Amino acid sequence: MGDIQSLRDHFIKILRFDATTGEFTWRARNENPAWSARYAGTTAGYLRSDGYMNIKTLRRSISSHRVAFLMVHGYLPNQIDHKNGIPSDNRIDNLRGCRSGAPNCCNRLLSPRNTTGFKGLSKRRASGSWDAKIKYQGEHIHIGTFKTKVEAARAYDKKAKEIHGDFARTNESLGLLPPINEGTSNDKNI
Repeated sequence: MGDIQSLRDHFIKILRFDATTGEFTWRARNENPAWSARYAGTTAGYLRSDGYMNIKTLRRSISSHRVAFLMVHGYLPNQIDHKNGIPSDNRIDNLRGCRSGAPNCCNRLLSPRNTTGFKGLSKRRASGSWDAKIKYQGEHIHIGTFKTKVEAARAYDKKAKEIHGDFARTNESLGLLPPINEGTSNDKNI
């Protein structure tokens, strides 16, 4: 099964994919009634320890999001991104192709080691001000220094949208920023 079209045909023959739920089920195999009686219609795949779903076929384990993308679109990009950051969510409208890992890397969730509560921020202990920084093409870019966390987080978001476009995972998209009220500042006590 060297070429992509043969691989796609194989998946379509053995799997049903529900694009709205991202779920896979095994199809019946006419050549193997015993297998069909046991597995046809059951969920295909298993959850890996890192949160991704895999399907075992052709004597190897294949990432379910790659199978879904190939079955629906007929090709495989270098990488596939889960828009919402949930690796087991293989709904087709949650998957998008990437040319390289760079766009996908900027789409990360807040690190569990984060101590500021926002992406891209660090606190200057001496002055109490907040630095906003972002990484782009292997370089750290200093966005600016701000009086409040919220100002710094909004500056980070603006820069992230500017350089990462649709792949930017911002503080706002993560629900970390309070809403902006017209004519008032929400930044005073944060």
